[in-house]
Amino acid sequence: MIDYSLLNDSQRAAVFDDSPKTVVIAGPGTGKTKTLAYKFAYLLESGYSNDEVMLVTFTNAAADEMSERIEKLIHVRPLYAGTFHSIFLRLIREYQDLLVDCSVLPQGFENFNVLDEDNQKIVFQSLVTKYGLNDSVTTLLMTLYSYLTNTMSAISLDAARRYFRLNADKIAAVYNDIINDYTKFKLSNKFFDFEDILVYMHSAVTKCSAFINKLTTRFRYILVDEFQDCSKLQLMIINTLFDKANGRLKIFAVGDDAQSIYGFRGADASLIQEFASDARKIVFNCNYRSGRVLAGSLGSFVPSSASYRMHLPMNKSINSDSVRLVTVNSERSEIMVIHNILKGLMSKGLQPKDIVILARTNAKLEQLFNGLSGYNNDLMLIKTEEDFLNSLQMNKTKLMTIHRSKGLEWPAVIVAGIQDNVFPRLEGSSIEEERRLLYVAVTRAQQYCYLVAYTPIPGAFVDKLLQPAVIKGLDRMF
Repeated sequence: MIDYSLLNDSQRAAVFDDSPKTVVIAGPGTGKTKTLAYKFAYLLESGYSNDEVMLVTFTNAAADEMSERIEKLIHVRPLYAGTFHSIFLRLIREYQDLLVDCSVLPQGFENFNVLDEDNQKIVFQSLVTKYGLNDSVTTLLMTLYSYLTNTMSAISLDAARRYFRLNADKIAAVYNDIINDYTKFKLSNKFFDFEDILVYMHSAVTKCSAFINKLTTRFRYILVDEFQDCSKLQLMIINTLFDKANGRLKIFAVGDDAQSIYGFRGADASLIQEFASDARKIVFNCNYRSGRVLAGSLGSFVPSSASYRMHLPMNKSINSDSVRLVTVNSERSEIMVIHNILKGLMSKGLQPKDIVILARTNAKLEQLFNGLSGYNNDLMLIKTEEDFLNSLQMNKTKLMTIHRSKGLEWPAVIVAGIQDNVFPRLEGSSIEEERRLLYVAVTRAQQYCYLVAYTPIPGAFVDKLLQPAVIKGLDRMF
């Protein structure tokens, strides 16, 4: 038997709720992962079979963590747990003959291969060269392609300016030619890329009635984690399945619009509010991650677009310090300040593995890693999922991007590189999304959080987020 007494009232309400559509608004540290695990376990205990429940997470690592939690509860791992891409690809492969017959997949695609990101980049590089663009635009061009696909948008000058400071007009002019050549390459070689998985899945659920019948008689529940990071295309797929299931399929989504930080990939924070308009809405309001003072400080970081304020009655069993803002005027002084913060945290009894250094980009992290390595050998730069998994066995301070840190937590967090037009990046991003990114960063902290900002401090970014009482001087740090 599952012990539901380990859940609070809001968590139990979510687990036991059986509405056709349910949206749980869960701020950082409120136990959403735990609740999703219990929800899945409860469904199986209530008579649903394992293959009737789809569990969608934002990363494969999150799917593994969720599966492990579920296995501890009921000694069974989910059969369908993974990212949208991994689950949809699995279903497309399973029914690929049917989808060819429905003209969703091109003829000859009964056997196709997935074009991974490294090989995709090689193809894009050749096309960039063909159309007279600088090789340096390749990665951003791939991101633009992902954004336009996920938002179901056509190229425009405004869209190009979202990613390119220079030559946006030239890129907009040749974009369609590049993508047409890229599409021909994929078709002739029977390749899918990651965006195609969503495009073909959307086509399948809108055009192939036999495929729709297969899925809507097979799945009875879809659980979605990190719902705020869904793109328009992903949400349309889920909504189409729900609408065509005629009441048989239920959706349970967990998210926090204040943590929507994947706008560059097509995620839209407003989608969670739109989806919730005709759904049962449950709000989690107890923070189990951060201590009294820290959780109170984090309340001032909640972006104004969030569908809740930080009314979190923080876990009273934890005591902690506040968010500290430290200013620097050069890369060298930033390195020295972070080095001193690390020493101070060690003097408080923390180990290297208890601390993470976060920044907006890998380039910034490499600069910090190189600078700090002269003083400290207990550092590890995390660039890939494999790096992170390897780091779990090491007593080292991790350096990683804020995007990669999502869903994780540490006793101490150092957010570095806060600087005008770097973080926040003013071109290509809205200030609201940049604030959400900072919100994600600081809410990784359980006890200590330090913001390291260059002078002059980006006023529109930091000053409006921090209450004056939150900011403490460097002389009071330790």
